[in-house]
Amino acid sequence: MPKPSKRTRRHSAPARRARDRIPAMGQEFESQRIRAFERRGPEAGIQRTVKVAAEGDSWFSYFPAYDILACLRHKTWNGWEYKIKDRARAGALLNDMVYGRDMIETYQLLEENRPDVFLFSGGGNDIAGQELFVMLYNKRAVDMHSGLPEINKSILKGLVAEVFGQAYQDLIGLLRFKLTQIGKPNIPILFHGYDYAIPDGRGWGGGLGPLPGPWLDPSLSRKGYDRQTDKALRRTIVRELIDAFNDMLAGIARTHHDTHYVNFRGVLLDKDWGNELHPTEGGFMKVATEMEETIHAVV
Repeated sequence: MPKPSKRTRRHSAPARRARDRIPAMGQEFESQRIRAFERRGPEAGIQRTVKVAAEGDSWFSYFPAYDILACLRHKTWNGWEYKIKDRARAGALLNDMVYGRDMIETYQLLEENRPDVFLFSGGGNDIAGQELFVMLYNKRAVDMHSGLPEINKSILKGLVAEVFGQAYQDLIGLLRFKLTQIGKPNIPILFHGYDYAIPDGRGWGGGLGPLPGPWLDPSLSRKGYDRQTDKALRRTIVRELIDAFNDMLAGIARTHHDTHYVNFRGVLLDKDWGNELHPTEGGFMKVATEMEETIHAVV
């Protein structure tokens, strides 16, 4: 085999160093996020410290660091402070968090921290990706065939009620199994739905180049729903998806003891959305307040 040229050797080491810095930078960001939001200003006396374990997606782990968990860490809530240990990460999918290695790490999180409550956030990334494209009828077909809906109801039901619903059922079963092992079988498990996202094509930081997003707009645009002329219709489509997902979560919570669903629908105004899938800093504080009120009621 020929030896690599001097030019190749000269550039390979810096490339490797740059590549190796990426996970290190990610870990450092996560450490800074947690340290920053565990620092509180002067507060009235703390009446109770609640230990929280959490797993989830970008609504629990966002950059800049003003996601739901960051908001809970940031202040004392009516005399309660939250000591949170999490393994949330942006882009996390239900399949990975429930059926992948992620669950092993969640088990370790529970064993090491023995929490008073477990929080979970998941499903937004699953429904906003290729799945949305699959369930949408092309707008031209909808216009040509009277009565044809924009969303294939069978696919929507199969995806949300069956696939996502089964994942949540299995999640609760797996969590209760491990919680029973560590002697805390009945601690509250909380999960949340999402509010009505705005499919206007905004990604993170504008979504330019390699930046994440947009997430909803590509599928809608490819199926012929124009950003401007179909603006209201696009929001109606997303509303139907969000309602189906929330209704599924509410139904599951009703069938499991010490399991609670937090409804975020109607909490956010248009101005509270930073992009297609994520609230602004003020918006995250609004939904975090809803989450905290439920925690306060059930812990």
